[in-house]
Amino acid sequence: MIKISVCVISYNQEDYITECLESIAIQKGDFFLEIVIRDDLSTDSTYERCQNFIDKFSRPNVEFKLLKAAKNLGANKNILEVLNNCTGEFIALCEGDDYWCDENKLKIQLEHASLHQNIDFFVHPAFYLHSDGKLTEEKWPLQEKTVLTQADILKASWQFAPTASYFVRATALKRLPIWFGDATIGDIYIEIYAAENKIASLDKYMSVYRYLSPTSWSMSQSKKSDDVYYKKIKHYQNFIDCLKLVELDYLHLKDNIEYKMAGIKFQLVKLYILTNQKKLAQQVAREMLISQNVISAKKKIFLKLILSSFIFYFTKKFKILLR
Repeated sequence: MIKISVCVISYNQEDYITECLESIAIQKGDFFLEIVIRDDLSTDSTYERCQNFIDKFSRPNVEFKLLKAAKNLGANKNILEVLNNCTGEFIALCEGDDYWCDENKLKIQLEHASLHQNIDFFVHPAFYLHSDGKLTEEKWPLQEKTVLTQADILKASWQFAPTASYFVRATALKRLPIWFGDATIGDIYIEIYAAENKIASLDKYMSVYRYLSPTSWSMSQSKKSDDVYYKKIKHYQNFIDCLKLVELDYLHLKDNIEYKMAGIKFQLVKLYILTNQKKLAQQVAREMLISQNVISAKKKIFLKLILSSFIFYFTKKFKILLR
C-alpha cells in the first residue's frame, strides 16, 4: 500500500489547527496516511490542541507524528524538519491555518500522479476564506494550463499555487537547496525545485486558503509602518539573493529570473523612498534603467524622476501613493 505523508507546520494557530488536522485525517483512499506535525514553539495552545486531536482520533491506516519543538526555527527550517521525518512516497503540504475541503483530495491527486509518471509536482486551486467567513473562488496562475513549467512559476505576478494544494513525489523534495532554510519565504522555491520535471494542474478547488489570517506572513507584511518597511526591504533583498542562487541551478531560467527580479527591484525602490534612503533608491533605479529588462513606460518615468531627485522633495505626499 502506498504511503502518503502530510507535512503540517504551525505557529500560534490555536483557532485553526483542529480544522486543519481533521480535514487531513478524514481523507479517503487506498493508501496509508502519515501526518507529520511540528508546532514551532507557539506561545498559545496550538501544540496542546494538536495533542488533544491525536489522542481522540482513531482510524486504520492513519498515523500521527507530533514532533516536540525545543526552539523556534522559523517557517522554512520548520518545513525541513518535518520533511526529514516524512517517510511517504508522496508528500502533501498543509499549513496550520489552511485546510482541505474535499475528503477525496489525496485520492484524486494520487490517481492524477499515476497518470503522469514523468511529473513530480501536482497542484490545484484553493478557495479564499475571508475574515467575514465568505468563501470566494479566486483564480490562480496555475489554472492557465494543465501542464506547466518552472518558467510559469516565475511569470506569476503573485503566488503560483496554494501551499495546501502541493502534492509531490518525495524524491523531488530532496532537491531543495541548503540555503532554503534561511530564505524569507518558501513557497516559490518549493515550487521551482519540485517542478524540475514540470507541473500537472487540476482545475478543481480542494483546499481553502485563509486570506490574511492574523498570524500569517502576508498579514504581517500588510501593515504600514517604518518597521514593516524595513522588514520588507530585508525580505526583498533576500528574495533577490535566493533567485540568483536558483539561476545557478537552472541556467535556462535566466531570462525569467531577471524579469522576476526586475519586479522585486521596483518594489525595493519604492521602499527605499518610503524609508528616505535616497542613495539606495537611485542606485537600484539606475541599474534598472541600464538593464535590458522590459520596463513599462510609466515605470521608466518614475525611475528617471528618482534619479533627478524630484520625488525626494515630495516624499511625504508620495508616501500615500507608494504604499
